[in-house]
Amino acid sequence: MQLDTLDGLAAHAFDGYIVRKDLARRFKGQYPVPTYVGEFLLGRYCASTDEDEIQEGLRIVQLQLANRAVRAGEKGATSLLMPVSARKQLFDLSDDMATKITIQFYSDPREALLKALGD
Repeated sequence: MQLDTLDGLAAHAFDGYIVRKDLARRFKGQYPVPTYVGEFLLGRYCASTDEDEIQEGLRIVQLQLANRAVRAGEKGATSLLMPVSARKQLFDLSDDMATKITIQFYSDPREALLKALGD
């Protein structure tokens, strides 16, 4: 990827702090983690303008996400219990997973406990 003059100046001034935004789109929806987790890992391993370093960082990020993410659907989960305040994270839920599970929302921990125990 070729940087224009302004991007080059920013990359030089903030060396080690700039991550290409297109990299975040590669991992969106692939792993059952919030988007910010992938962005954090990209910032940690891919904050460079050197294409070889970026490719190595992408390999590390992919391994980290694949090894640490627990896929509930693969473990036989059929229901997802989540707080109402986290409903915006459902945009990161893959279409395949959304069709396989039932989503139950709760507003307080006691309600969650009752729902988890089967009412």
